Amino acid sequence: MAIIPINPKDLPKELRARLKLTPKLVRGGLIVGAQRGKALLVRKTPVDLGQMKNSWRVRKDTKGGAVITNDAPHAGIIEKGARPHGVSKEGQAAIRAWVRRHFRIQVWSKPGRSGGSIATGTRMRSQKDKELDRITYLIVRKLQTEGQKPTYLVHDSMPQLERFAKAEVQRLIKKWEGRRAGGGGGTIP
Repeated sequence: MAIIPINPKDLPKELRARLKLTPKLVRGGLIVGAQRGKALLVRKTPVDLGQMKNSWRVRKDTKGGAVITNDAPHAGIIEKGARPHGVSKEGQAAIRAWVRRHFRIQVWSKPGRSGGSIATGTRMRSQKDKELDRITYLIVRKLQTEGQKPTYLVHDSMPQLERFAKAEVQRLIKKWEGRRAGGGGGTIP
C-alpha cells in the first residue's frame, strides 16, 4: 500500500474523491476479472462445432458488477447434465451427425478375394451406416436410461473466477494509490 501525504485541510476533499472513485475502480476491476474468467471458461469448454465455446459473453449488470454468460442452447445441459429422457427424431439425427464427426468407422470385409482389405462400394456404405446407427442407438438408449452427466465447468471454476475479480480490483486500487503517491493524477484509464 502506498503512503499518501495529505494536508489536514485537504482530508475531507481527499476522502470524498476516494469515496467517489472506489466504486468505479471496483466496477473496472470486476469487468477485467470477468474478461479473464471468460478466457478461462473458453479454454475449458468442450468443443464439438464450437457453438458453446463462441457463446461466452461478459456484460455489466445493473448493480455495477460483471456477469459472464453463455447463450448456447445446450450450455445448461453441458454444465448441469440431464435426467433420463426421450430423444426426438431430430435429436437422434443430431447424435448420428455427432457420431459421424467423432468416430472413424472402418468396416472390414471378410477374408477372401480381397484378403481383408477395406470393403468398397455400396456394401461398405451400408455397413458404415449400420455401425453409425448402432452407436447412435447406444447413445440414445443411455440418454433414455441414465441421462447425461454434468461437467460442472462453471461451478468448478468459481474459486478461480473469484480470484481473478479480487486480483483485478486490488490491482486497480493499487495503481490509483501509486499515482496519487507519485503526484500524478488519480485517474485510471
